[in-house]
Amino acid sequence: MAYAGKGDINSVLGMELFAILKGVTFCIQRTLLRVSIRSDSKLAVDILNGAVDCPWSMQILMDRIATLLQQLQRKEIKHVWRELNQQADFIAAMDTGDGEAIFYPLDFPQDLVELVKNDSDGKVF
Repeated sequence: MAYAGKGDINSVLGMELFAILKGVTFCIQRTLLRVSIRSDSKLAVDILNGAVDCPWSMQILMDRIATLLQQLQRKEIKHVWRELNQQADFIAAMDTGDGEAIFYPLDFPQDLVELVKNDSDGKVF
């Protein structure tokens, strides 16, 4: 599934962490407890994996994510290079007005389906 929405957080790191919070929340609500989190924000990944300290301004958000991550049966949190994050970039460019939207695979536009297929096939870019 995919999520797109606007936020009022004033930093890129904050928006990256907020997107991860939303994603993990949706997975738990749907009892999807084996999750692979992939982000092109190396800093967000390093914070979630405990490799670097979280800035104090993001600590409440990080604590909320950490609490949710404990509910998962299995998780991996990986950094992916921006070129490998084309699906997220495609979704981020979708117009959701002032709200948010959840997209399920059967509702994905054909261009997004192709990006997901290329990723699952291991296509090199």
